[in-house]
Amino acid sequence: MRLPRETSLLLLCLFCLSPEALAAKPAVKEINGRVFGGYLYDNIDRDTQSAGNSSVTVPGSKEGAWRVGGAVTAPLLDWLGGRLLFAGGQSSLDIQSEPGIAGSTIDSGGIDMSATLFARDPEFGHVDIGYRFGWQDPSGSIVDRRLFHGIDLDAGFYIPDLGAGPIDWDAFFSYGRASERSPVQGDDVDEFRVGGAMGWYLMSSLRVSGGIRWLKSVPRVANSSQDLRGFGEIAWLLPFGARRNVSIGVFGSGGTLERSLDSPLSTTRQPVYSVGGSLTFSYPGAASLVELIREYH
Repeated sequence: MRLPRETSLLLLCLFCLSPEALAAKPAVKEINGRVFGGYLYDNIDRDTQSAGNSSVTVPGSKEGAWRVGGAVTAPLLDWLGGRLLFAGGQSSLDIQSEPGIAGSTIDSGGIDMSATLFARDPEFGHVDIGYRFGWQDPSGSIVDRRLFHGIDLDAGFYIPDLGAGPIDWDAFFSYGRASERSPVQGDDVDEFRVGGAMGWYLMSSLRVSGGIRWLKSVPRVANSSQDLRGFGEIAWLLPFGARRNVSIGVFGSGGTLERSLDSPLSTTRQPVYSVGGSLTFSYPGAASLVELIREYH
């Protein structure tokens, strides 16, 4: 029997983990849970380019999306933990076509789930391997349903407080497949994402992080695209009663979206940016944001 690509990669990475080289402290201090909610606004500028007698206008878009969900993290072995996440949300996408021509709006609702295994030493670093899947049901689009699944790999190491505050370094990679079903024409899209980030704890309850990520989308029918962005986030931890925490996040990103075209203009580049915020309730809580991230979530 031939295993799917995502399953084979997951088993290979788990086989390569060596418990002897991992945590003296437990990967997860105790079983914990959290519920969260957030909103994201994403903007892609419309772009018109000319070459000789040819002119191409690539539509822009404005999208607002909210998402709520919950997650549970539990110890499995001293060095190994597991995380289950379930979320759902709603988005509204306004597509801006050429000036003077009315655009269109696509409303979508959907859910996503993920299961993650991770090896972690709270004083050294972590390796995460996860599988995610879900679906979206757009309205106002020729696409009836969008199904997606994929594998996520994340690794990082922790630098202790040497006087300026602890620092987290992370690198991540993911591969996903989205299947768009339509009575007119369906499509399968392969998506590759890679990037890195640094998080700096300015205080025990405040972390500033930033990084860069590259996303490549390769449809089987439509044209390909790549999205390169820098991103940043500020996270603030607040106590909320006995052994409970509330964390507030403010984040944003900016960069360039490059699309291939079926025209004399082979590609087009569009400025993109996003801003958003989130609110998370955690139980049991932790004494600091460093402890919450490195020993709980």
